[in-house]
Amino acid sequence: MNAVVPGQDGTIWIQRERTAAALGKWTLLNAKGIPVGDFLLPTTLQVRAGTATAVWGVESDPDGVPTIVEYRVPR
Repeated sequence: MNAVVPGQDGTIWIQRERTAAALGKWTLLNAKGIPVGDFLLPTTLQVRAGTATAVWGVESDPDGVPTIVEYRVPR
């Protein structure tokens, strides 16, 4: 399943594809729609919010307990 998450700063996070390693490829666009980079995030991550510097989402452990996580965008 692909996803599009608008960032709070005008950025856009777009889920592009999944890889065999259970990672999803996401593309970050800046506020002008220009690609900033591609990032691999766990497919178990449900992305809820993002900016140019980080993305936040929910991951569940094997028992189904959800945890809010943050992944920073490397510079």
